[in-house]
Amino acid sequence: FLLDLILGWVGGLAGLETSLTMKGILGYIFYPFVLMTGIPLEDVRTASQIIGERMVVTEVTAYQDLVNAIHAGVIHSPRTIIITSYALCGFAHFASMAIFIGGITALVPEKLNQLSRIGFKCLIAATFACLMTACIAGIFTGNESILFNN
Repeated sequence: FLLDLILGWVGGLAGLETSLTMKGILGYIFYPFVLMTGIPLEDVRTASQIIGERMVVTEVTAYQDLVNAIHAGVIHSPRTIIITSYALCGFAHFASMAIFIGGITALVPEKLNQLSRIGFKCLIAATFACLMTACIAGIFTGNESILFNN
């Protein structure tokens, strides 16, 4: 949240109409990946922001934002809800990475440098694993499912 305050201040200095947030930035970064999961085009921006947000905060907050988007009518397709739910399940966020590195380092302190170098790569790999799970869920969801050839 401190980073969001700093980004908002920088955005204000740059004369941007909307303030910069990590959720917004990660939403743009995740946009092409979320588009590949099979989410309908009208919901991709909202879903990518929610999935991007999960990387900074925990999945609990992201699920709450998903529910709020559903109740606000921002998400239009049931397919989006299912695919996004699967993409959010997993511990691919900075807090889990820190817990993992801290826990292993407590057991094997001499591996701190090695774990610190690979920690972010593991976070990216875990995020892609969650997106792949969402892709598989998308295959079995909706009228265009390969299981239900209507």
